[in-house]
This record gives sequence, C-alpha cells and structure tokens, in this order.
Amino acid sequence: MTLQQRTFIELEDIAGIEYICKHCRAEYLVPIEHLDRVISQCPTCKEALIKAALFTDKAPAEETLLKNFVRALMVLREAQLGIKLELSVGSDRAVSDRA
Repeated sequence: MTLQQRTFIELEDIAGIEYICKHCRAEYLVPIEHLDRVISQCPTCKEALIKAALFTDKAPAEETLLKNFVRALMVLREAQLGIKLELSVGSDRAVSDRA
C-alpha cells in the first residue's frame, strides 16, 4: 500500500511574501496588504535582494515579475471564480510499506 501526503493552500491563506537575504540571512515578511512596493535592498546589510532593472535582453527583471505576481494574486483573491483555486505546496511524497 502507498500513502501520499499532499498540502494545498487557498489564495486567501497567503499572508504575505517573505524575503530572505542570501548575504546576511535576515528575513522580512511583508503582509499581503502592504505589497504595493517591492523591497529591492536588504534593510540590514544593504545588499541587493532582487534585480531592479525594468527588463533584461530576454525577460523582465525580478522586480517586474514579483510585482506582476502580486497584482495577479490580488486580482485572483478578489475574483468571483466558479472554481476553488488552491496551490500545491512542496513536493508530494509517496510512502510505501513495501519492503
């Protein structure tokens, strides 16, 4: 027999976005209602958290992608969808009792 563990969250369960500085490991949780601006520099060590340029040669910069994600999240949270929209979190793990 195989058991599978699955974790889902609803869009309304997303409380905010957490930034973790790769340089000093400081963590900043920005509540969803305060995501009108993107933190591009670590308040602790002043290292760049994301690339702030508008566009690179091939794709939008990280700041543009993050802003677009937040806008889409807010629109989806307020939309009257005819479905229940959930996000799968992490990897599904199957556990087998076969030896």
